[in-house]
Amino acid sequence: MSSLTVHIDSGMQSVPVISILFVPMLVGCGIALGFLRELLIAYFFGTSDAVEVFRVASGLPMVLGDTLVLSFSTVLVRRLVNPGGDWVTIKRAAAAVSYVTFVLGVLTMPVQAYLLAPGADLETYYKITIAGVFCWTFFLVVSLTAPFRAALISDNIKWPMASAVSVRNAGFIVFFLFLVAAPQTNAIVVLVAAAVLSYIALFYFLRAASTKCIAKYANGLTASSPRAVKSLARGISISVVGVGLAQVGFSFGRLYDRGAASYFPSGTLAAMDYSYSITLAIASFCATTINVVYLPRFARRYSASSLVSTRPLITVSLFALVATLVAVIVAQFSDLLVSLVYERGAFTDEDVSTTSEIFRWQILGVGAVVVRLVLAQFFILRGMESSLAKCALSLFPLKVISAYFVFHLVDGVAAIGIAFAVHELLGAGLLIGVYVAVSESGSRW
Repeated sequence: MSSLTVHIDSGMQSVPVISILFVPMLVGCGIALGFLRELLIAYFFGTSDAVEVFRVASGLPMVLGDTLVLSFSTVLVRRLVNPGGDWVTIKRAAAAVSYVTFVLGVLTMPVQAYLLAPGADLETYYKITIAGVFCWTFFLVVSLTAPFRAALISDNIKWPMASAVSVRNAGFIVFFLFLVAAPQTNAIVVLVAAAVLSYIALFYFLRAASTKCIAKYANGLTASSPRAVKSLARGISISVVGVGLAQVGFSFGRLYDRGAASYFPSGTLAAMDYSYSITLAIASFCATTINVVYLPRFARRYSASSLVSTRPLITVSLFALVATLVAVIVAQFSDLLVSLVYERGAFTDEDVSTTSEIFRWQILGVGAVVVRLVLAQFFILRGMESSLAKCALSLFPLKVISAYFVFHLVDGVAAIGIAFAVHELLGAGLLIGVYVAVSESGSRW
């Protein structure tokens, strides 16, 4: 055959090259727009206190919103593809879980501000708390897209999921430029408002894209009784609590490092996040491509009683290995890369030095991030949220112990980058170990 071939369930089928490259191209577009978003923030606000307040205030809502929503969607896929799965009931149950989590997030924001920035002064603490209340809107809006994502995954429609990051980042850029051009703008207000509006744009995009899928799965409003919604919400809540604990556990390293950065000179926390943006861009390209391409196929083959195949692990490991090799090369040019990406406007030479020193070590954990982002979805598809949560919770003491030694043995901001890489490697090692054990024994940890 002159065209590329791939193996699918029905046999060997000819697939045009453009079809294979389509998803990575969409994902790459989203990452490029994410870079542009960070460039604009760096250009206008640098590593100012306003940026640090926004990063801390949006920390937990974004972690739960951006990472939990895919896992939340995967939980819903299991419910949707089962015989008798009713999309209307699933949507209402998911909304109930989302609103309850949102209210809890808003009410506990003062505690979050204290825990996430223990080194902040009282004025900064108040700013973080107030901004955080609005930032929890991120989580609410993006979690309400989970039923739309579930319908798209179940129908194996890839392009809206692959375009989601592009839509969100493009929305942020448009709203940011509009708001920052207004007279007497407050930097914190600009950042929070642009982020909220971008998530709202994403919600309407996914809702429109999933219209045909919804029509296929919706059995009618009469099927959605209050008792059915309550029962399903309870079942989803149990799964989501497990997934939520897992996501917070795996993200604990970054949140912990943010808290540690609050004790460093002003601007360090913002520099850490600028560094993380580059690291996550590489990891997200690999992980999102794998998830969008392989997750629907895996969902269709899913059987709770079947043994776990090692083939997904091999695929993930190859992507992670390539990402790590790229990271080692990129680390050698960290100063040049950070300078080319960020050094303009309010981003000074000192900011470049701080960011590149963190990035030089942080980037070495990129392969482990890929493993975590992808394997987590396979665990969830098999109904192994408890195993995932156990892995994540095991990371808490490991992170505290490893961070203690890193911050005591390594001087300067390089310790932040090293602590991040060590945490991600430990997390990936735990997931791989449990995945291999389950694939060999067929039992659940």
